[in-house]
Amino acid sequence: MRLRPVVERIWFRRAYSAFETQWAYFDIVRAVYPERLGEFFPRLGAWFIRLDPEAEYPYFDKTNQLNIPVRQKSDDEVQVGSGKNLYWGPFATKKSAGEFLEILQDLFDLCRCPQFLAQAPCASGCSYAQMGRCAAVCNGTVSTERYRRIINEAIDFLNRPMEESRGAWERHMKASAADLQFEKAQLLKNKIALVQKLSADAFSWVVPLARFYVLVFQGGPRVKVAGRRGLAPTISPFIITAGRISQIEPFPLSEAGSGVQSTLDHLHLKQMQSSPPEESILGWAANFLYRKSGARGLYLPADENLRAEDLAGKIEEHFAD
Repeated sequence: MRLRPVVERIWFRRAYSAFETQWAYFDIVRAVYPERLGEFFPRLGAWFIRLDPEAEYPYFDKTNQLNIPVRQKSDDEVQVGSGKNLYWGPFATKKSAGEFLEILQDLFDLCRCPQFLAQAPCASGCSYAQMGRCAAVCNGTVSTERYRRIINEAIDFLNRPMEESRGAWERHMKASAADLQFEKAQLLKNKIALVQKLSADAFSWVVPLARFYVLVFQGGPRVKVAGRRGLAPTISPFIITAGRISQIEPFPLSEAGSGVQSTLDHLHLKQMQSSPPEESILGWAANFLYRKSGARGLYLPADENLRAEDLAGKIEEHFAD
């Protein structure tokens, strides 16, 4: 078929990596066919762990829907409201979210049958309560105050690097064994084994959703650099947040130090001006990040410990010829 008679103009953009190509395609589909997004991307959903901390008896569950209120701060600035629900994620599949939730429930003896909580503290209790695998606030085994402390301990665990909790439990386990408290030491050993399971690849991008920031560095176009013969390689940085994916100006690999600092400046600006979460963006990001086998590039969680000089060194090492 000859296209010239029916084509008025062609719009195109160059892309220099699998990540950039796939993101550009997704972004175009979102803009041109928003109502058909699921048709183009049938595996777009992301999953999350959810908690309503204001409920009378809070419990963790898994969901693929977000309910986060947004309030307008000014004409050009939007802030995510605190809302009732807390979220952790993203997970690429319902199965991985369920496996994470089961490990969390085992770690803290959390409620697995929330339908019994509506009858607390007079419920008969589920089979988990009868086996001692649940705090059993539903039948009054523990007080409401104690149950809330357990929930807060689980929240604190999810909100901090898991290595911190594992390190603390390892120290307590050794101290308990030294004091001949072998039962307590065994319980802590079991906890440490469960935490180890949470380091699986299927959970590698799980954070409190409000802190979901990922730095992506891809090979960019080759450009002319003063004082150098030929064309020099560049690095294209991207910032993934819960509500937006942004591309930053590429920088020459030979100038990684200043390029990284510019990227971190953009990151800090985005952290100050949060975009409301978008399920479609989180779904695309989760599916790419968890299934990026074979995709070149450097993918890093943007935590508070990230230093410009360390990041520049990682980029130089990763993209070295």
